[in-house]
Amino acid sequence: MPMLRYLLKPVTVSAGSKVYDGKILTGLDGISCANQACDPSNVLGVVTLEDGSQNVLNVGEYGLDLHGLYSNQLGYDFTYGANALTITAAP
Repeated sequence: MPMLRYLLKPVTVSAGSKVYDGKILTGLDGISCANQACDPSNVLGVVTLEDGSQNVLNVGEYGLDLHGLYSNQLGYDFTYGANALTITAAP
């Protein structure tokens, strides 16, 4: 079923930072939401690197393709901000 955009909450998602955990990025992992808090249960899709890969990411800075995110019927109308993710070393 198509979603009615006016029922979705507008939110801007941007890459942020995260501590290295050896996991592939999914959902809101490493992503921050402006305008309001995002409920991860309403966010679907996979965040990928700009080159299209989904490799385990090491410490460093990466360009992300945030356009891989979408929402369920109770979720969000996404707009996209900064796409540079910084991964810092684990303690």
